[in-house]
Amino acid sequence: MFSACCGPQAVPDDYVLSKDVPSLEEKPEVSSPLEKSPISGRNLEPEPASPATAGVAVLNTGNLQENTNEANIAADSEPPEKAPLEQGASQKPPEEPFQDRMARERAEKMTSPPVARGKRRPSTTVPGATPQSYVAKHEEVFQELLRMEPMDGWNFKAEGDGVKIYVKQDPRLPFTTFKAIGTLPVRENVFELIEGLGDVERRPLWDDMILKAECKERHFPFYQASCTQIKSPSFLLCNREMLNVGRIRWEEDGGALLALKSFTDPDYPEQPGLVRAEMVAGGYIIRPTSNPKEFLVTWAGCVNPGGWIPTAVANIVAYKQGFTLAKYAKYAAQNLAKGV
Repeated sequence: MFSACCGPQAVPDDYVLSKDVPSLEEKPEVSSPLEKSPISGRNLEPEPASPATAGVAVLNTGNLQENTNEANIAADSEPPEKAPLEQGASQKPPEEPFQDRMARERAEKMTSPPVARGKRRPSTTVPGATPQSYVAKHEEVFQELLRMEPMDGWNFKAEGDGVKIYVKQDPRLPFTTFKAIGTLPVRENVFELIEGLGDVERRPLWDDMILKAECKERHFPFYQASCTQIKSPSFLLCNREMLNVGRIRWEEDGGALLALKSFTDPDYPEQPGLVRAEMVAGGYIIRPTSNPKEFLVTWAGCVNPGGWIPTAVANIVAYKQGFTLAKYAKYAAQNLAKGV
């Protein structure tokens, strides 16, 4: 580059430097951005800018500076990226699982939580066990109960006290399946039905076929194990007993499932003079209705009566188990009328 006071000197077109005369100072050839004359080969000086052209250049320079300033302002005005929360910093708590929330709400409505009773099933002693994880572990018993809800293949058998009873021959199950459907009133919510239907020790108050009912194990909010002794409908048959475990799953529609299934345990042997029957699958399905004070309740199951009763005879009397729901419906309505 050249300084502002020493520009390149003009050389006459007919003047040629001799190659034999050494230059005073050898300098490396530097490429010049200036254009060369096609005649003399000398560098041409750029033409001075006209006032109009100079104005445009100044304007462009000003615009460039202005745009640069605007970009800087825009960059300064952008909110800084949020740095990741440090460990231990305040975060939004995770949403409470549905089964856990319903179990908590049920406990809050109780005057006092049920007292634990008896030994505890291994599935509830797993570290970190929650109602949500417990329901997921026993999902199959709930699905077996739900398979009894659709009306496909069910045949009407009897009706009493507003409860309709149906039977079905299910090829997956060894005996005739029964189902009773009725509408039950409540004072406030679905928790009342769960408490009433699940209170086995009060069952003799409303079911005259029950000789004795005892809660063997209770570990809220997971499960309850009970033993019931059932009167035989005929003197030709022995009385029965059943050892069942009940589990609850709350439903998103505002209802609930109370699944029942028999189990064996050497600590609860069969009592003398009684025949151990088996609840193969069954329980209660509770659904809300358009009336918040009423719920549609389905009581369904498949029972192996045990003993030497022929299968044909067992299938004939299977539907009578559905009348249990009619008895409870009458009992619950009377208590509601009394304000109990």
